Amino acid sequence: MTTTPAYPGQLSVLQWRPQFVLTLLLAVIISACVSCRESVTVNQVGISSTTLSWKPPTQNSDGSPLTDLAGYKIYYGNESGNYHTSIHIDNPGIAIYVVENLTPNIYYFVLTAINSSGVESQFSNEVGKLVL
Repeated sequence: MTTTPAYPGQLSVLQWRPQFVLTLLLAVIISACVSCRESVTVNQVGISSTTLSWKPPTQNSDGSPLTDLAGYKIYYGNESGNYHTSIHIDNPGIAIYVVENLTPNIYYFVLTAINSSGVESQFSNEVGKLVL
């Protein structure tokens, strides 16, 4: 299931007054499924940055307990399904990350979990965010 982007789909940003756009963006939280019980959210924390947060997975794709979570990988880009940048997180205890130095644009994010053998999960559902 694909989530709805964090901006009004039928209106361009130029049709909005800047103070309303900023208020709208700061109020929006988008969630997507990392596995059937896990989620990732995106919140804009300031100009040119956004915060991703997720609930760490507890099971492998076969339903067995996940006992060797080693970290995550965040993928993102400016086109849905086309992620040109990735960030590797080597700490499985981290479940929030601020992506900084983003130019104003729409960004699409997905997350994967990585086990101690280096095996990477499938992508989470994609979330979109307009960054000013």
